[in-house]
Amino acid sequence: MPTSSAQPSRPRECCSSPSHFLSRSRKGLPTIVALGTAYCSSTQAPTRAFLAGRIGELQAHFPTLYAQFGYGRGDMVATREEGPWSATMIIQDDQYLADSGTEGDVFTKLLLDEGNRMSRNVSSRDDSPLWQVGVHTHPLRPRVYITLTLDHVLADGHGALNLLQALLAPSIADLPYERVEDIPSFEDTVDVAPPAAADRQGEPPSPYIWPSVPPKIMLSQATPSASIFSLSVKDLSLLKAAAKAHGVPTLHPVLKTIYSFALWSVYRLDSPSLRLASSTPRSERNLTLGHAYCTGNYVCAHKFDISIYEGQNFWYVARRVLEQITDPVDLARARAVSGPEPPPQPKPLGIPAPFTQSFSFSNLGLSSLPSGADDMSWLAVPTENGKGPMSVMVIGFERGLRVCTTWRDGGAVEMKEVKEVERIFNRVVRRLIEGKDLADELIE
Repeated sequence: MPTSSAQPSRPRECCSSPSHFLSRSRKGLPTIVALGTAYCSSTQAPTRAFLAGRIGELQAHFPTLYAQFGYGRGDMVATREEGPWSATMIIQDDQYLADSGTEGDVFTKLLLDEGNRMSRNVSSRDDSPLWQVGVHTHPLRPRVYITLTLDHVLADGHGALNLLQALLAPSIADLPYERVEDIPSFEDTVDVAPPAAADRQGEPPSPYIWPSVPPKIMLSQATPSASIFSLSVKDLSLLKAAAKAHGVPTLHPVLKTIYSFALWSVYRLDSPSLRLASSTPRSERNLTLGHAYCTGNYVCAHKFDISIYEGQNFWYVARRVLEQITDPVDLARARAVSGPEPPPQPKPLGIPAPFTQSFSFSNLGLSSLPSGADDMSWLAVPTENGKGPMSVMVIGFERGLRVCTTWRDGGAVEMKEVKEVERIFNRVVRRLIEGKDLADELIE
């Protein structure tokens, strides 16, 4: 079994996505991912001693967990000369507040607070770990939460989920041992050349995507916010059956279309239509290509518009979303545009667009609850220079589905609007299960 050593690995260059996130971190604007699991009592949750031991095991398997990004000059990565992080540097003990709100509200606030704390840590210190584990207890309540927060420089969403599962698994003896210098980049293993038919024809130049006006206040002054709601296993089963009957074999296009219809209902105002520019990150992590198990960024993003108008058929839009994320040309285009985006094109009067998209929709798919856990969720902390006004994060497991929305409150989006979007989302789910499919009848 390989052992950890203070001898640093041979430096190698970051690929485009980590370099992009590294440049954001250097500007004090890191992209932070937060995941968490919940336990009904401390007897069900892993002990601190277990977590401390596992943190050592994880770094022996995956030395990128104690790597330094920006090593030396430029965007190089190599393991720290000091060797792996001690468990005391990774684990944070905390007492959560539960004075009001539901357990879901407590969980949401906890994830957001931990993400914000991680953001402050990596922004203020160059020598701090890029990942943290939180153990959250309450003096009067039995419920325990375990959180994992990390800088996107270290891993993407699927990598973070793999790391969380490895952190909480009974054993990781069957997981691989990696070397930083041997891990290939996204660009080395996936064809990122743009397709010959790179430009989609017939896209309407107007109306502008929502929101087409500047935020009400500076996003740097707006409050990072999050809200999470759930769908039951029963509703998911009925929704999936309805989707299959209408030619949509997977739930992702359906969920994204439902969210789009809910946005149309809340933000169209007096207009009969609403044009949304959306992105859907797609995991390209593939261990057979030598990709890292739980670190690195192996993600591309499908980007396309969704136009909703009065009287539109829901399943027509859902099938169009399905086509967009499965078409080979669209996949090639998604791979070609991974990494940082060019500056936004100016709008009339030379005013730069405040956003380049309306929302992102990230789906980690179906996971499984770690032993003893009864809930899990995840989010990405909203930054002041995000591509869109809101982001949606989804994860499914044995007890249902968690849908999280993040935004900066008071900018282009407010809490009351997000709560209305959630209410409409659940209404659309019920109406689809009942057999309705036109926009107007779905939201009424």
